[in-house]
Amino acid sequence: MNDQQLPSVTFEKLCGVISQEVRSFSNIIEIVSNIPPESVFIAGGTVRDAFLQPERKIKDLDVFLTDVAFEQLEAYLMSEGTLQRNQFGTYRWFGRDDGDVYYDIIIIENFYNGLWNCRNITDVLNQFDITVNAVAFDLSNGTFYDPENGLLDINAKILRAVRFDYPEIVVSESIPLSRNTVLWCRYHHYSKTLGLSLDEITRQWMIQNDYRKVEIPTFTQYFFEPEVDHV
Repeated sequence: MNDQQLPSVTFEKLCGVISQEVRSFSNIIEIVSNIPPESVFIAGGTVRDAFLQPERKIKDLDVFLTDVAFEQLEAYLMSEGTLQRNQFGTYRWFGRDDGDVYYDIIIIENFYNGLWNCRNITDVLNQFDITVNAVAFDLSNGTFYDPENGLLDINAKILRAVRFDYPEIVVSESIPLSRNTVLWCRYHHYSKTLGLSLDEITRQWMIQNDYRKVEIPTFTQYFFEPEVDHV
């Protein structure tokens, strides 16, 4: 890892890029500066791309925060944009001056994938989809969280599933798809679009679950059209 890939350097660059592209972000950071550390985090694709594809345009921001932190941010979110529910039943916020970029805002204590309720950001990341997404920064101080060795897989350009023990439950009340079917589609899509080689165990799971391809139209209806190749 060179100096440009150090989490501390990446965090500073990422915050600078987001502040330039997303007008509300500086206000969010100012509010977060008055909230104790280990309360508000940016995670997922935006953090992954800061290491893997820093030139990639920001489309959305995944923010995980404690219930107490959300209470401190809620007034700003309500007054400076539109706060609504997304397809997962969590919050999605469109800042008034942010154009097409939106925030998915997830309360840590409510994040549930059928395994256990989460107590902190580590619990959250340990229930993500792929390791390269299971990375986060504390927005108050830049502390980097990487419990699944996502940065190693980012540098090796490997797509590795975080786990294979999710129960066969629907994603949400509004989406009639198994969580595992959603994962299967996402593994295919991100392997191709991010140029990642498949970890062998993940590849074998995808082959064993190839029957889920009949659900691609339903996945497309609720999410996006995945790029799916046979493995």
